Amino acid sequence: ENVSGYPAPYFESEDLRGEKIKLSDFLGKPVVLMFWTTWNQLSVDQLRIISTEVLQERKGVFDVLSINSQEDKSSVANFIERGGYEAHVLLDSSGAIGDLYQARSLPVIYFIDEDGVVREVYVGIMSGKSIVDKVGDALSK
Repeated sequence: ENVSGYPAPYFESEDLRGEKIKLSDFLGKPVVLMFWTTWNQLSVDQLRIISTEVLQERKGVFDVLSINSQEDKSSVANFIERGGYEAHVLLDSSGAIGDLYQARSLPVIYFIDEDGVVREVYVGIMSGKSIVDKVGDALSK
């Protein structure tokens, strides 16, 4: 909870295409950051919700990044492909990004406003509507 109200910790990562992604690439738009793993069923459910409900509803107003915690690229890529998930997945194979965010239990979602400040941290599973509404609240702060 300690990162709430503070600037989101900076990170660089690689996505499944091998592209370098920096948090600062997304400044100017709110960002929904979710930490997940393939072996945690709630995380997978949250990924499915993001994939099927949130990405359709966001209408380009905010970005969604799904950070896989401490698994290797090929197993994550296979999992995403098998499940047909629409998600921008970043890899945190060492767990360093999770440590920066103090992501202790999964899934956990960080709502980051367009100025890069963490507005809220939500541990557990959240409906697509709640996520979209929460971003709306952050926007109208």
